Amino acid sequence: MAYVLLIWRPVSAMNRSKQRGVTRFELTVVTVAAGLVALTGLLVVRPRLAAAETDEAEKYASRIQTAAQEWRRDNGSSECPTLSQLVHEKRLSQSARMDDPWGERYRLRCTDEEVTVVSPGEDRQPNTKDDIRVPRSAPRSAS
Repeated sequence: MAYVLLIWRPVSAMNRSKQRGVTRFELTVVTVAAGLVALTGLLVVRPRLAAAETDEAEKYASRIQTAAQEWRRDNGSSECPTLSQLVHEKRLSQSARMDDPWGERYRLRCTDEEVTVVSPGEDRQPNTKDDIRVPRSAPRSAS
């Protein structure tokens, strides 16, 4: 006569979840939670990224302004140098950024007293609220 010995073992919650898989409800909850985390990240990161791009644009514009002022002083000229002249005459390095973080070329504007460097800003439209001007006090112009 053969005896069969059955041993009862409790099935842990982990083993049950492996056996039954993931329900649609659980998948939906995880997907919604991940979406909320991503959205929160975008809402926090995007303004900081925009501020960093603006800071970068101002930093490069300031370097260009300094180079142009030095060029004018050393040449005894009230003319406005071009970006190409500043690079050619080694006032700016070959690797200097001539474009703002949004891909638009910096523009130089000169008066008898001052050099202004302008970027059209994130909207890429000149003479709008988001334009970058160095110095900041420089007036907007129609050009």
